[in-house]
Amino acid sequence: MFRYDATMGFEPLKTDEKIPPTNKPKSDFEAQLMSGCSVIVVVAFLTYFLTAWPWFVFPLYTLTGLQTAIVAGCGTSVVLGGISCFRFRIAGASGFLGGALAAGVFIFLVLNEVGKGRVSQDLPRPEYPERWQWMVPLLFVVACVLVAILLTRKEKTESLAAN
Repeated sequence: MFRYDATMGFEPLKTDEKIPPTNKPKSDFEAQLMSGCSVIVVVAFLTYFLTAWPWFVFPLYTLTGLQTAIVAGCGTSVVLGGISCFRFRIAGASGFLGGALAAGVFIFLVLNEVGKGRVSQDLPRPEYPERWQWMVPLLFVVACVLVAILLTRKEKTESLAAN
């Protein structure tokens, strides 16, 4: 009859083939350049479009509309910029600052266009002071620069370019 041996099920047979640990293949220099450039372009476009869309949606001649456009546009793009600076290091910071500078120029031009209501009878008169036309974009760009400086991690010391 069948006898049960308690030690048989727990002893390893040691017949498995030993597989050496796999090393991750090093990415070459061109692949790093392409991924960095792609991050710069994607983050720059996202920053610009996240900043710009509220300036088309909300009425900018009212103080409430201006505040909503600043919070919805500039706030979301600063959050995206902080995440991209932390995650993608210098490539994310470069794309974020590039998009922020383009968005700052856009905001300046839009507020100058809205500010024409002060001299024209056909356009609605803005409810905020004239100096906000240059202060809002300047403060946005300065905030973006500070976020990029504070949240960008340092680069690793190992570089493929040195090899």
